[in-house]
Amino acid sequence: MVDTALLWIGLLVLVVVAGIGVAAWQFATTGERPLRPLAIAAVAFGGVFQLGQANGYFRSTAAAVLTATCLLLAVGLIAIEFRSDE
Repeated sequence: MVDTALLWIGLLVLVVVAGIGVAAWQFATTGERPLRPLAIAAVAFGGVFQLGQANGYFRSTAAAVLTATCLLLAVGLIAIEFRSDE
């Protein structure tokens, strides 16, 4: 039987890779800082840690710290994005 947690983790990893890919493409074509795709990738990466912790792949303390770091990074990126738009 297929472990659905691994499918969801894999899907989130694809979102992370896609977000980084979009950010690299946007930077290469426009030269602007691609903060929104990187923020999406950071949130998805935090989701990887949470799903991994819920299914026993990560220890709870490590997953909580890494998830909090990813979410703080995402909030910081969005704040910088909105601050630079003004």
